[in-house]
Amino acid sequence: LKKTVSYTLNLFMLFRIYILFILATLITAPPVFAESAKSLVEKGNIAYTTGNFAEALDAYTKAAVKDRDSPVVDFTRGNALFRQADFAGALSAYELAAMKSDDKTFAAKSMYNMGNAAFRNAEILRHTEPKKAVDEYLKSAGLFRQALELDPELKDAGPNLEIARMTGKRLMEELQ
Repeated sequence: LKKTVSYTLNLFMLFRIYILFILATLITAPPVFAESAKSLVEKGNIAYTTGNFAEALDAYTKAAVKDRDSPVVDFTRGNALFRQADFAGALSAYELAAMKSDDKTFAAKSMYNMGNAAFRNAEILRHTEPKKAVDEYLKSAGLFRQALELDPELKDAGPNLEIARMTGKRLMEELQ
């Protein structure tokens, strides 16, 4: 009888240890349902296409944490920031995308978007800080030039380069 009780207690103890092991594993294991960077970008794209740019930015920002090396994530973040009129933030995101990309065409598109963000920023500064606006217009022109150097096929970069250069020149003349 003692052997049977002892054997039963040992089995009960092993069962308890097994249950504790399973619980510990479940508690410390990463959740299976965690969203991947790709699924977060897809979620952001859906929000973006429906005009919910804040939700899109939130998804893209979460994706950027999960995949710090992706130029696509930074590019999409830049688009969402641009659509929310955060042109300085968009410019930074596009710059990260251009630096991370090995694809010259993608880097050129990032530079092109940087030029647009700098131009829009200049438009805002024009009435309050015109000297800074001139610098932003010239920066915009330089970014369009860089985009064209990387990809001469960017059809809007040439006209945008001229508009930025001429607008900056005109404002500079007005300030003198």
